[in-house]
Amino acid sequence: GPTIVINGNTFTKIIGAQLNCIVHEKNTVIDEDLILIGNLKPDYSANIHGIPSDQYNSKYSFYFDGTIPDDYMEGSDAVGGPGALTGSISLSTWVKHDVTLPVGAPDRIILDRANAGVTQGYALVLDDISQGRWSFYLGTGAVSRVRATLPHPPLRNVWYNVIGTWNTDTKVQSIYINGVLHDDTTLGAVTLVAPANNTLMGCANPPGTWPFTGNINNISIWDKELSPDEISELFNGGIPNNLDLHSARSNGVSWWKMGDGATWDGTSWTVKDLWGGTDVVSNSMGYNGRQIDTP
Repeated sequence: GPTIVINGNTFTKIIGAQLNCIVHEKNTVIDEDLILIGNLKPDYSANIHGIPSDQYNSKYSFYFDGTIPDDYMEGSDAVGGPGALTGSISLSTWVKHDVTLPVGAPDRIILDRANAGVTQGYALVLDDISQGRWSFYLGTGAVSRVRATLPHPPLRNVWYNVIGTWNTDTKVQSIYINGVLHDDTTLGAVTLVAPANNTLMGCANPPGTWPFTGNINNISIWDKELSPDEISELFNGGIPNNLDLHSARSNGVSWWKMGDGATWDGTSWTVKDLWGGTDVVSNSMGYNGRQIDTP
């Protein structure tokens, strides 16, 4: 039968068990309140997902309220750092937005490691085109964009997995939504210009501009163009998974779970970069910015 672990205490070989569990999340000192391992057929009445054996359970995301000039996260890696890439790259995030963009509204930035005009670096964006399209921006001395053609605008309060890729050899820039290729373009003889600005989440550079409104979960950066199979593996049927077990893990540069494992010091949240060490810290985000809301 399955094994049940609650706050580090293990109860093994429980067959046909019925478990009623109430967890007061704010007062717990560990991140994973409840772990179920084994051949499970759970039935939950709240926000904890039924998950197969050894699967990563993403429980939290961060909500960004779209307020100017605050409510964003920032690293301290302006010069160098693992994300200062100039070769092939892939960016991935899980995201849902909860505003309708008026025609001509500013873009909403999910992940930004770029200068103000995105002539260097890269970004994942909810573009203002057609009242919002998931987009991947690449800085090659000028800005190059690929935009998802459908859905536009994306449905509000629906989780999407957005992945942008760039192959420095073939010069192909692509965007995938929920594991499916939605747009690509072939550029000329250009290269990615290394970013010289801090990593930002929920806004653009300068910090606080072009704010995003909605939830962000599991951001990752890779130093290769992920293949369609690797993208499908990352999408995982719509459930964030343990990227340490991904087949392209050796190409992983940065991974922020965006909620799970984050720490609160009474003023701000710190989100660890589990691969690259580029931790990000929240600006003017309250304790309730971390929410039990995930794909």
